[in-house]
Amino acid sequence: MKKSTIVALNAYLNMNDTTIDIDAIKAEIAAEVGKMNEKSNAKMSVYEEAKPIVMNALSYETPMTVKDIVTACGDTLPADFTTHKVQYALLRYWNTEVKKIDNGKNPNTYLKI
Repeated sequence: MKKSTIVALNAYLNMNDTTIDIDAIKAEIAAEVGKMNEKSNAKMSVYEEAKPIVMNALSYETPMTVKDIVTACGDTLPADFTTHKVQYALLRYWNTEVKKIDNGKNPNTYLKI
């Protein structure tokens, strides 16, 4: 978003200037929200692409660390889908489908539910 838009919006909201083109400000804000949604959807599509691969690698019986999971997935994960992204997804996006086992000072392990 342009600095001039933010300044104009601030002036309008604080009643310092009533000559501001509010329709132009609305359009720019809507465009900015659209860009944010596109970026978010692109990130989520990568996680959705990786999900079946990770879930197939997980076991119902043998707990696995994130590194074990990534190793079991081999090179089938999307490009640049790091161990950190796998762990993030396990904890935030797929937490209803996996069980996290806290191992104290050792790395957490995960089981498929």
